[in-house]
Amino acid sequence: VAEGMAPPVPQLLRAALQTLNRAR
Repeated sequence: VAEGMAPPVPQLLRAALQTLNRAR
């Protein structure tokens, strides 16, 4: 399960960055 938790971590960060960029 640790392997599946690693990929979602960076993806979530990228999604948050995109949301912030769009809100700008």
